[in-house]
Amino acid sequence: MSGRAGIGVMVDDLLDAAIAAQIKEHATQKDVARQIAIGSIRYYMLKTRPLREMVFDFDEALKTDGNTGVYLQYAYARASNILKKAAAGRPELSSANSPQNISPERSRRATLASPLTPPEKALIKILSEMPAVIADASQEYDPSLLCDYAYGLATCFARFYETTPVLKADKETKPFRLVLVKTYLGILGQVLDVLGVPKLSKI
Repeated sequence: MSGRAGIGVMVDDLLDAAIAAQIKEHATQKDVARQIAIGSIRYYMLKTRPLREMVFDFDEALKTDGNTGVYLQYAYARASNILKKAAAGRPELSSANSPQNISPERSRRATLASPLTPPEKALIKILSEMPAVIADASQEYDPSLLCDYAYGLATCFARFYETTPVLKADKETKPFRLVLVKTYLGILGQVLDVLGVPKLSKI
């Protein structure tokens, strides 16, 4: 599509095409496919710097890896799944280890029981940067800054997830890591809300 050339595409047509592509490629249920399509289109448009010309790439917008809305929705669903399993009452998990039942004091004890791993440190650092990123994006009227942060946060969590056991961690470390996952989920969720990208607990 090109505004200068007078060539346009109706948003509804773009959304319908994205939904159809998601269903065809991944056999996704229609209601979920719609939420993915909405997130993909919104995120693709917002991640481009305001002063740059944007060329909408349909295939790129729907990719499940890289800096896309779908990737962030998968990252949100992955963390949601961890917390669901933690609260499911499995034999290897104590209900006392549910994120809702973890006190700050227990989290501090878990932290002191063993040194923080590099992935834990990296995740804590990027989580702490969210207020500053929100302030910068607001001041500069630039939602792409939030997109950059969201992608960096999701990528950082992916490294944490791949290298740092949560549900199978020892009883002293597990509560802290569950709190860390819950904090990540809350902050990523807030950023997705601001960007208008639907949160999906399961894909």
